[in-house]
Amino acid sequence: MGKSAVRWLWVIFGVLLTASGIIALTRPEKTFAGFADILGLVFLMIGLLWTVQAFTERPLNDVWWLGLISGSLMV
Repeated sequence: MGKSAVRWLWVIFGVLLTASGIIALTRPEKTFAGFADILGLVFLMIGLLWTVQAFTERPLNDVWWLGLISGSLMV
């Protein structure tokens, strides 16, 4: 891939991100709702990961219950 192809890729992403920013500013309620949905999904995934990790580390880690509590609260 040459320099001109990479430059066009940067231009395309710049235009897309600028358009997304303008749309986000014109519809702040939907932007906030979408951001909240994504953040909730991230919290759910991390909470499940910490919970599973706590149970798998139980034989090796004396404070495995901290991960279990943290994961449960995150979910």
